[in-house]
Amino acid sequence: MERYPENTQISIEDFRRSSWRTAVEAPKKYGPYFSLWQSFSDLAQQAVAGGDSAAGKVLWLLADACSLMLNPDSRSEPFRPLYSMRTGRSAVPDDFDEQTLDLFQTISEEVSDLWLRARLSDLLWVRRRRFQSAILAIDAYRSMPLDADAWMDGTQDGWKRCLSLTITLGSGAGGRLGESENVLVERFRLADRGDIILALGISELLISHRLADAYAAEFGGKLEVWARLLSDEAKYYHARPYFDAAIKWFERAKDTGKVWELTAELSKSFVDEAKSHKSQAVAVGMYEKALQTYRQIPKAERDRLGIEARIEELREDIAIAGRSALSEMKRLSASTDISDLVERVQAHMRGKTAMEALRAFASIYSGVKVAALRDRCIKKVTDFPLSSLFGATHFSVDGRVVGKRSAITSGEPDAEAALRAEMVNMYQMELVLHVQGPFFRPSKSLRLNIA
Repeated sequence: MERYPENTQISIEDFRRSSWRTAVEAPKKYGPYFSLWQSFSDLAQQAVAGGDSAAGKVLWLLADACSLMLNPDSRSEPFRPLYSMRTGRSAVPDDFDEQTLDLFQTISEEVSDLWLRARLSDLLWVRRRRFQSAILAIDAYRSMPLDADAWMDGTQDGWKRCLSLTITLGSGAGGRLGESENVLVERFRLADRGDIILALGISELLISHRLADAYAAEFGGKLEVWARLLSDEAKYYHARPYFDAAIKWFERAKDTGKVWELTAELSKSFVDEAKSHKSQAVAVGMYEKALQTYRQIPKAERDRLGIEARIEELREDIAIAGRSALSEMKRLSASTDISDLVERVQAHMRGKTAMEALRAFASIYSGVKVAALRDRCIKKVTDFPLSSLFGATHFSVDGRVVGKRSAITSGEPDAEAALRAEMVNMYQMELVLHVQGPFFRPSKSLRLNIA
């Protein structure tokens, strides 16, 4: 659908007299850029409907720019489309022509709104590699507020992009990298219990960009305090990221004693959560993660920390929880009508001697083609995506974990192995249908039981 007349000409004056301020001043309920995209789109429709196509086109272009999804972890492709479907997609950086980029250049130098200035300047840097645009984007990003609410709403990605751009410019950014580092360090040092989510995010940002080495021991100690506090409050799941972050900082401080001490505490958090969990099947997985974490500790440190005794206790805990998990499992049943299959088999064997019938029966099912089986398995995952999101754990009759399967979700490290496991499962079900199915009489229906 046409948003504005194709031959509509625009200039900076159309922007200045438009209602763009209404968009940037509106509450950003859904994050800054999604809200701006929504506001600019609404105002653009109103302008065009009111007969002002030029202002409407400017607002539509700003909406397109704000619709871009910032991907701060990628230097080569920092902006992605908001949506991409077979019927079309939203804007990408290459969609903006030179006239539009010229307009954005002027707007980025005029507007005071940090979010809009950062977006237009960064887009101009991506398209034109203009040094001054990168500087404008960096300065806008690093002026974004460092508070817990803003961090979750978009400031985190903004600061990531700020550091990435600053490092890309190198000496051309002047002292901006050191200045940004100082701001982040000082905000972390001032953080209290109410800011721990923000502080963890700042910690991860500094670690990933190899900054704040001089504060490694201090940062590790502060994160350790929060990790232990959360563990004492039985918030084990929330404590573990703080243990992880503290370990990384102590690694940077070259304090190996602390590294292995906190690794043991991280493992203990899995054990404590497993002991408090209602489901023994879930507890088994946590015990196993604890065991894997304990095994990371070098043998030289295990005596000092008493790890070997903990590992032996843990193996017994795994065995007990595994046996208890079996009683939690429910049997699921599904029925399928195989009367046509039964009739075909009977017709194929009718009138034959015993040996002829046996030979005919043995040749009924010729197996399956791997490529076709794979295609059917992928179709199943596509048609029923929920079934592919979760892995599976297999228990022996005595409660031992004898196998695991990851989720089949694309991008998972073991997704291919999980897909092949599902192919084997489908093949086994086919064998049951073709080999055992013909003997299910008189109902001629086969009930598959899945534990």
